[in-house]
Amino acid sequence: MAKTGLAGIAEGRTDLFRMDPQKIVVKEGWNSRDFDDPENQAHVEALAASIREVGVKEPLAGYLEDEKFVLTNGESRYRAVMLLLEQGVEIKTVPVMAEPRHASEADHIASQFIRNSGRPFTPMENAKLFTRLIDLGWTEKELAEKIGMTTERVQQIARLNAVPEQVKGYIRKGRISTTLVQRIQAKAKNAGEITEKVKEAIATAKADGKTKATPKHVKKSAPKTEGKTKTNYRELFEEMMSYAEHDDDGNFVQITMPQERYEVMKAAAKTQGRF
Repeated sequence: MAKTGLAGIAEGRTDLFRMDPQKIVVKEGWNSRDFDDPENQAHVEALAASIREVGVKEPLAGYLEDEKFVLTNGESRYRAVMLLLEQGVEIKTVPVMAEPRHASEADHIASQFIRNSGRPFTPMENAKLFTRLIDLGWTEKELAEKIGMTTERVQQIARLNAVPEQVKGYIRKGRISTTLVQRIQAKAKNAGEITEKVKEAIATAKADGKTKATPKHVKKSAPKTEGKTKTNYRELFEEMMSYAEHDDDGNFVQITMPQERYEVMKAAAKTQGRF
């Protein structure tokens, strides 16, 4: 009996299928990974060096379309294999696995994030991916539950996709942190103002001898507290969070604030008040 589906175009099978990498189809622009990013290019080269020594250990994932295997997860590994083939390294097959049979286009896109076992996506790459899923009808809440983030964080990252292309270029080149761009974007009235404020921050960082602008390169003005007789804990909490700086993976790494504001917050904490 003739084999059908993925088995019909694969070459042998154990627990996984094995396939000639040159038969794998990669849709142009489908992957949210930015392979023009020098760090991603270096990542592919590092993978190629590893694969040259030990082969492809993590299977590539995809689905069958018109009797062709379309890649959904593992393009960095795929590119590393193709690079080795160009260099004359003989690689006859690579391990592949099928996505769930009834998975939707949105499921295939989401799998880029959920099943990514290699280099984490940058915030800009996630912004592109999240926007595509939202455009396909996913709500921000559904997306947050699917990938294990808060709805607020999904919204924050997705908005990055709307910043001007020039600003995206500055982020890719490492000239400004995504955390600072997000703060500028939240307060700016239009795209022109975003670009202007980003350029100002980069200039400030350069004058400070830094190659990358971060939130510390934007002067923070403490709120006026004269005349207040009652501590507003919610306002203090929101102010404290405004000083928090994320790394580019979205985690809190430090909170830097003026000494006088620290003393106010420390005194408020001692009262054990509730928000």
